[in-house]
Amino acid sequence: LQPIHVDDLARCFVCAAQDKTGKTFGQIYECGGPDQVTTKRVLELLAQHHGKKLRTFPFPLSIAMPLFG
Repeated sequence: LQPIHVDDLARCFVCAAQDKTGKTFGQIYECGGPDQVTTKRVLELLAQHHGKKLRTFPFPLSIAMPLFG
């Protein structure tokens, strides 16, 4: 994951919307922050922000995959 601050993402939208050449119309842009983090790290940061401790347990991928089709 590459989380991006909402202000930075909004700035991207504004720049694309203000383009007078039309080159941004109908385009797809990948937007991401500078740091790559794991889902687990994002959850740890969220838990820390809320004053909680993240509790995890191992869950085999072979069991998880059929649950998500």
